[in-house]
Amino acid sequence: MRGLLDPSTVAGALVYAVLFFGTAAVVARVLRTSVRRLLSHADHALVDRTGIEFVTQLTQALIYLCALVLYAHLVPVLRQLGTALLAGVSVASVVIGLAAQSTLGNIIAGFALLLYGLSGSETGYNSPGRRGLLPGPSSR
Repeated sequence: MRGLLDPSTVAGALVYAVLFFGTAAVVARVLRTSVRRLLSHADHALVDRTGIEFVTQLTQALIYLCALVLYAHLVPVLRQLGTALLAGVSVASVVIGLAAQSTLGNIIAGFALLLYGLSGSETGYNSPGRRGLLPGPSSR
């Protein structure tokens, strides 16, 4: 029994893995069910469902990420591996971020358009080689 609760043993690490990811699955399921139930009511007809579903899926991903980080900090072997990987990933993320600045800017702008909606009746866009108008919220 003592080995099952010790995260430094294989059996203990597996028990904690089931515990952490089972809890994360339950919390994500409760979130998803609650949002779907809230959106099914008729009085939420004016809510941007795409934005709400995007935020719900992002929150679910963050729930699993938090469970993974907490689990990695609990198991001693994973804690040491995580420290070594963190240094390498930080250098790689700076290089990739500098190389893909315009792409990351477009992704962030797309998230902003999705979450905040378009302002006015039409919104213009201007990207290299393309220009045009996007329809406003009334024509979605």
